[in-house]
Amino acid sequence: MNNLEQGNLYQLGGAYLTGTDAFVPPTGKVVVRIEMVTATKFEVLTPANDAGSNTYHIGTTVADITNSSNNLAVEGNGTNAAAIPSGGSGLEFAAGKILYGRWSSVDLAAGSVIMYFGQA
Repeated sequence: MNNLEQGNLYQLGGAYLTGTDAFVPPTGKVVVRIEMVTATKFEVLTPANDAGSNTYHIGTTVADITNSSNNLAVEGNGTNAAAIPSGGSGLEFAAGKILYGRWSSVDLAAGSVIMYFGQA
């Protein structure tokens, strides 16, 4: 994280999320850190990908892009990258675990998290 451009972690705000309603960060912000307060599963974890800079983040989807030199579809997250399994039977993150990245929305299947914001 570039502190001059993004602001120092924790200085741009945050939110506590519990329950299964979708969360969207405030205008101009993205979630950059997710700390599991209790055991947590994600219904949807939407990466704030930036195809222009070839930057792709983990989530419940994997970015498919087309290679302009040969018109083949490749995974923006890398060869054989997998999405985080979602829903009630999805991957469970233990309390205390932390994810770093950039997400434009977070929707829990179970658990509770503390999220911190960065500039969009």
